Amino acid sequence: MKAVLFFCAFVPFMLAPASLHSQIPCGHKGDMREWLKPYNEVPFAEGISQDGEAVQFLVSPGGTFSILSTRVDGISCLIIAGTDFQVLDVFGRKI
Repeated sequence: MKAVLFFCAFVPFMLAPASLHSQIPCGHKGDMREWLKPYNEVPFAEGISQDGEAVQFLVSPGGTFSILSTRVDGISCLIIAGTDFQVLDVFGRKI
């Protein structure tokens, strides 16, 4: 299921026009986490992308979520953010 969520989150981004990519907020990882502090989001899941970037999924008790992608040089970009996050029951257990 995590793979499906990852696929759904990143395919639209990868297919977006180049002009959109230049508008994505990026900065040092610590600065980006500080920028997201008002949303009270904490890390929920993480992994390494095929190109070696660290991908982190942050969520809040209020249902907001953000996905950050961090390059090997420490620069993080906000890939997507949204609301109404919920944990799904898959195969009889919460994931």
